[in-house]
Amino acid sequence: MNKLPITGLKIAISFVLLGYLVHQVDVGKLGNVFEHAVLGPFVLAIGFFVLSNVLGSVQWFLLLRAQAIAISFWQAMVSYFVGVFFNNVLLGNIGGDALRVYDIRRLTGTTSGGMAATLIDRFIGLFGAVCVPIGNRVTGCGHPIDSGARLADARNLVGHGAQSTRRESFGTMGGCDFTATIGLSAW
Repeated sequence: MNKLPITGLKIAISFVLLGYLVHQVDVGKLGNVFEHAVLGPFVLAIGFFVLSNVLGSVQWFLLLRAQAIAISFWQAMVSYFVGVFFNNVLLGNIGGDALRVYDIRRLTGTTSGGMAATLIDRFIGLFGAVCVPIGNRVTGCGHPIDSGARLADARNLVGHGAQSTRRESFGTMGGCDFTATIGLSAW
């Protein structure tokens, strides 16, 4: 079965959806968002994204080596980054995987090793995605951290009661809600 029409349809739908989203964006508001954005966290996020993908390409390279597929690290990294791009652009998350398998077939003449490495790569990702919330639940990170309230209770017991408190949320990370209750009066 020729998959070219299906791939072409996915690409066309992706471009139509992206065009629709761009058409719906208020350019003035978008410019305002970028104008007031804090550059440090943005650059840090981009750095972590690149680092994550470089580490993913190292994993991909090692999985290919485990399948006795001898390609250079550079070829594995290029294949991985192209796959990441197409996983983000095409509808569904398998377009980039199929492209990586095709790339391995093009470079080595074998499909089964690339397919096995891709399936193992996906399984490792799924396993990690399942372990993070389980770890959060086991360690209690799924519940608000309210050490400030315990500190305010301790102050009341000693006789230095805080006259008023407020809850301050510092955001969430990995399912952990970083929230503290802050006393507004001096100790």
